[in-house]
Amino acid sequence: MRYELREEFAVTSKENNSDRIEVPEAPPMPGLSFRHFRGESDYPLIAEVFTRSWQADGNEVVMTAEDAARIYSNMKNFDPSRD
Repeated sequence: MRYELREEFAVTSKENNSDRIEVPEAPPMPGLSFRHFRGESDYPLIAEVFTRSWQADGNEVVMTAEDAARIYSNMKNFDPSRD
């Protein structure tokens, strides 16, 4: 699976979008889309979203892909492939 990171941080897949989720009340934002969790390949992307969000809030916290994997694989009552 190949991803493209654009300057405005719109992450798009170069693969089939058959796992797309329609969200009727989603705000009309260019590049915003929803899809199901794809496993370990999503951890770097999750880490990047969290890190950039924290940076936008003025925090210098950085999440790595390893951090995201550890957090998401050890949650109780939550299965990212299902929830």
